[in-house]
Amino acid sequence: MAQHTARAVRTRIPKRGLGLGSAVRRIRELHGIGQEAVAERSGLSQGYLSQIESGAWTRVTEDILGRIAAALGVEPWVILAQAAGLKLDQVEKFTEDERRWLDVYRALDPEQRETILRVATVMRRPVPRKPSSR
Repeated sequence: MAQHTARAVRTRIPKRGLGLGSAVRRIRELHGIGQEAVAERSGLSQGYLSQIESGAWTRVTEDILGRIAAALGVEPWVILAQAAGLKLDQVEKFTEDERRWLDVYRALDPEQRETILRVATVMRRPVPRKPSSR
C-alpha cells in the first residue's frame, strides 16, 4: 500500500528536466558506452544501473552518483545539470582552484565551515578608499 501511494505521489510531480535516470542514460549513450561497461567501471550491478536509468524508485547516494559519473568520464554536476534540464553552457563550470576549495570546504566540520564563511564574507567587502590629498 505504501509503495502504491509513493508511486501515485511521484506521478504528480512535474518533471522539468530529464530526471536522473534519463540523464545517466542519455550521457552514457552520447559517449557510446554500454550499460554493462558503466556497471563494471562503477562497481554497480547492471540490474541496479538499469533501475536507475529506468527511473524506478531507487535511492542514489552522492557516492553512487560519483561512481557513475567517473565511469562515464564526467563530473557529477554534469549528470545533475542534465537531470534538471539545464544545458551545460547554462551551468557555471568550476575552475580547478574552485574545485579544490570546494573539496577542502566539504571536508571541514560545520563549525569550521561557519568560520570560513565569516572570514570570506568579511574579505569580500570592498576596501574603503582613503581620500586622496591633492
